[in-house]
Amino acid sequence: MSAASVWNMARASGFVAFGLLWLSVVWGLFVSTRLARSWPGAAQSIDLHEHLSFLALGFTLLHVLVLALPASHGFTLVELLIPFAAHRDRLLLGIGQLAFELSAVVTLSFYVRKRIGSRVWRVLHLATLLTYAGALLHATLLGTDSSAFGVRLYYYATTGVALFLLLFRIGSAFGKRSAGRRVTVD
Repeated sequence: MSAASVWNMARASGFVAFGLLWLSVVWGLFVSTRLARSWPGAAQSIDLHEHLSFLALGFTLLHVLVLALPASHGFTLVELLIPFAAHRDRLLLGIGQLAFELSAVVTLSFYVRKRIGSRVWRVLHLATLLTYAGALLHATLLGTDSSAFGVRLYYYATTGVALFLLLFRIGSAFGKRSAGRRVTVD
C-alpha cells in the first residue's frame, strides 16, 4: 500500500470518527429529552446512541492503527496509544489520545451502568463533552485538511449543532427545576 493511500485512509477514518462521535453526542443529548421517548422510543434511542458510540470508537481505532503502518508518518503504536509519548506534535496528539481513551471509558460504561448506578453513569457521561472538545481540538489544530473551507464548515456546523443542543438540554433541565419550585399564591 502506498504512503498516499495510507495517509488518505488515516484522514478519512479521522473524519468519519469525528462525525460518528458528533452523532453520538447529538443523539445522546436527544435521548435525554422527552422527544426521544415518543420517537423513535426510549429503548431504540438508547440502542442507537450506544451503537454510534461504538462505531465512533471503532473508526477512531482504525485512524490510530492506520497511522501506525510503516508507510504512514513513522509513529509507533506505543506513541499512538500512550498520551504525550509521540516524538512530534506531542500536545495535539496527546489531546486526541486522551479524547479517545476517555471515549472508550464512557462507551464501555454502557456495560456497567447497572453496577455503578444511573447517577454515576450520567456524571461519567458528562465526560463526553471533554471527549468531543478534545477531538475537535485535535482535528482542527492537527488535521492537515483543517484549513480547507469545507472542512472548517464541517467542524463549525457540527459543533454549532452540538452546542445548541447542549444549551437546549441545560435550559430544559433548569426549566424543570424552576417549574418544580414555583409557589402559587391564592
